[in-house]
Amino acid sequence: MASANNLFKEFKEDISEGGIIAALTTGQEFQELLSGSRADAGAAKIEKKVTAIPTLSDADRAALKEIEDPVRRKALSLLWAYLYRTDIDDIALKKEKIEVAPAAIRLNDSMTSITLGFGLVAPLLASYHTTQDLIQAVPPNASPMLQLPHFTPKIVESIQGTHSKDRLSIQKFMSLPAQIRRTLASDLSDSQYAAAMQVASQIPHLMVAKAFFKVMGERVVTPSSLVQLVVKARF
Repeated sequence: MASANNLFKEFKEDISEGGIIAALTTGQEFQELLSGSRADAGAAKIEKKVTAIPTLSDADRAALKEIEDPVRRKALSLLWAYLYRTDIDDIALKKEKIEVAPAAIRLNDSMTSITLGFGLVAPLLASYHTTQDLIQAVPPNASPMLQLPHFTPKIVESIQGTHSKDRLSIQKFMSLPAQIRRTLASDLSDSQYAAAMQVASQIPHLMVAKAFFKVMGERVVTPSSLVQLVVKARF
């Protein structure tokens, strides 16, 4: 309840994915996770690595620096390190980087409920997208290809360059002929490419066959009626 109350106070009508990630650190779960000496241990080290990330937005970088609570500040640094898959040579920090993700996902379930209560689409979508970011361990608005092992931003950018008008998803990438896929990912060694393809082949592909509106008991959609959206799809 305390966490939900804190999240409610952080809600804004124009909240972004980065804003939601920052808001999640107000949860009491992080106070328990990073209690005592863990609040300060390695905090400066991890924050220095995060603020050096070139693609971290100025707004998100400023939000991090404005936080005074040491637990919140370290939690947010760890979350950004997790999302950007930042290499950390400290074993304790590496463990904490992984531990903050499940807590953030649970807290974001509460944030989703809060945004639903306001009935605003943009914050709701930001909350949904944040859940995806946390599950996939990729930063906001990043290419879904970064989910794959050994696919660095540089490699993804070189692949995406040939599909700049239409963001290349893993499913679209896997639908390409094998020879073309290997050519696009030529920067990877054979073992790295094989590992990436093994992961990619296990990610589900949802194909929508048909989608339409329907009013139960009626042949047509009548005015002022309760409408259902029917989706027929295949995994």
